[in-house]
Amino acid sequence: TEDSFADENTMPGRLYSYAVQSVDLDGNVSSLSATLSIVPAGKITEDIVWRTSWSPISINGDLIVPVGRTLTIEPGTTVRFSSVDEGKTGYRPDVCELIVEGTLLAAGSENMPIRFISAAALAGKTDWDGIRMIPAAGQSQSALKYLVLAGAEKGLTLYNGDYVAENITARYCQRGVVLQGASGTSLLNLNFEDCDYAFTAESTWNCRLETLQVRAGRVGVSLAGNSNFSLSDFDIRNVREVAARVVDRSSPKLRNGLLHSMQTGLSIGGCSGDHQYLTIDALAGILVDGADTQTIKNCIIVNLQLPGTGYGIEEKTGGRSYAYNNIFGFMQATRYCDQLGAPVVNADPRFVGGSEYDYHLRPDSPLVAASDSNGQPGAYGSDR
Repeated sequence: TEDSFADENTMPGRLYSYAVQSVDLDGNVSSLSATLSIVPAGKITEDIVWRTSWSPISINGDLIVPVGRTLTIEPGTTVRFSSVDEGKTGYRPDVCELIVEGTLLAAGSENMPIRFISAAALAGKTDWDGIRMIPAAGQSQSALKYLVLAGAEKGLTLYNGDYVAENITARYCQRGVVLQGASGTSLLNLNFEDCDYAFTAESTWNCRLETLQVRAGRVGVSLAGNSNFSLSDFDIRNVREVAARVVDRSSPKLRNGLLHSMQTGLSIGGCSGDHQYLTIDALAGILVDGADTQTIKNCIIVNLQLPGTGYGIEEKTGGRSYAYNNIFGFMQATRYCDQLGAPVVNADPRFVGGSEYDYHLRPDSPLVAASDSNGQPGAYGSDR
């Protein structure tokens, strides 16, 4: 006589599968319906393992990994987050979140990444909140490797605590990866596709990001209020606004990177920074806006998109010099600053070119020995 069922004995984080049969008045039993698998939201009370064979795992509310608990996810697992938080809890009561105060062991592989995606039929950039890593003191270190994040407002946010996170891809998120106060974090091999803000770091200490790729979006990298942040070996292309924005508190270091933007390549404010061996292709190359004296050298700064417009380096504080930089294709190489202190070439770099544009220098480039150490400037040169 019943036409509904409520299971009051579920445990958050476990997988439950349900199917129904009907019985007529003569006692005839139908075949089973299709199976519905659900992982109840809430705060887990035991260590949980999510199996690859359970994929896709559907989450309809906030899942919280509390202090002292571990959530382990096997390689190749897909986790889908609903665009509605049925429990109306967490930091964002309207959308689903994965909140980790304990330990998350999510170590995929190159061939079997772990996917955290939107369950919406037509995915947007804010369908779910993302993964928030907020470990308490004394927790075992989480493992974050070969993850794919999609459709989240903040794909992965790392708060206090040090992490090693590598081979993480964020696609179609409002913000891909965010560091918020995390100290000593090392990040390796991050990839972003069409995220409004690909990578953001705020108020961190002694963090390092090596090997970054960004394709499309509004802003590639945004650094604000950090101390001793190091960014190296990066390739940022087709960004609509600013490829890299740096407004840090002390000693940012950018080395060996490509910045390609439809507006500004590199925008600098705040403290003194070390920005070397960069290749910048943008309508406005570098803007130094009210910052302390910067080290900017051994860079190749070009405007290949709309030659004859913009400035290679524009400085809001007059009278500074930026030597050992090659600037080509702008209306004016510098504005309110100069290149005194070194031979000025400012010639066509003669890049290799091609369909996926190759910014390596050709053998006949006039810049092959133009750095301050008589080596190659730009993203693929180095004094290392």
